[in-house]
Amino acid sequence: MCVTAQLFIPLKDSLVTRIMEMRRMTLNRKRTAACAAACFITLLLSLSAYRPTSDIAAPKPDVAETRQPQLSKFAALCTETVLSGNEQDELSSVLREAANHHAVDAALLAAMMISESGCKKDARSHAGALGLMQLMPSTAKWLGVSDPMSVRESVNGGAKYLALLLEKFDGNLELALAAYNAGPATIRRYRRIPPYRETRMYIKRVMVYYQALRESAQTDELSA
Repeated sequence: MCVTAQLFIPLKDSLVTRIMEMRRMTLNRKRTAACAAACFITLLLSLSAYRPTSDIAAPKPDVAETRQPQLSKFAALCTETVLSGNEQDELSSVLREAANHHAVDAALLAAMMISESGCKKDARSHAGALGLMQLMPSTAKWLGVSDPMSVRESVNGGAKYLALLLEKFDGNLELALAAYNAGPATIRRYRRIPPYRETRMYIKRVMVYYQALRESAQTDELSA
């Protein structure tokens, strides 16, 4: 065998090996990309899987017994602020008083507050909603709330508004929440939960927080 051939054979083997390695790397990258795409699509599907049923009735608390949950763990769900022990106790007390006065569930009211403002009493939205319960100025005025930034006035106003919406929509919790978020006129126009992503996600957030607070309250009662 000539010298040229002897030199060419190792070089050829090296090139073939390199080409095979590159093909395997390309195949692995394609598989990884396909897996990532599949995971991303699965995530999107899981987030969009929630479909409001529009037939969930709001619980009717027994006002005579005034057995409202202690809300001892609601501060852990607040996303916009960190509450001190005194602030948490004060806010829990205001929530229970407002819930009792307007015959709504304190855990539901707290879940709405967390979803609306993250427990930030000076919260302001881009649309102009104010305070813990994110009342629009016109709505606050209609409800008799003179200072939407006041903790007590905001929570009482939100509780009163929730009670009115539950009555208006025959106790249908999801329609009442949709109306709180998008306005009663929008619900009347669509005659159902409107096809707004923000409103549907709002309902989902409130229900998740509500369930967590109810479970927390049940745990508190068992350990008391």
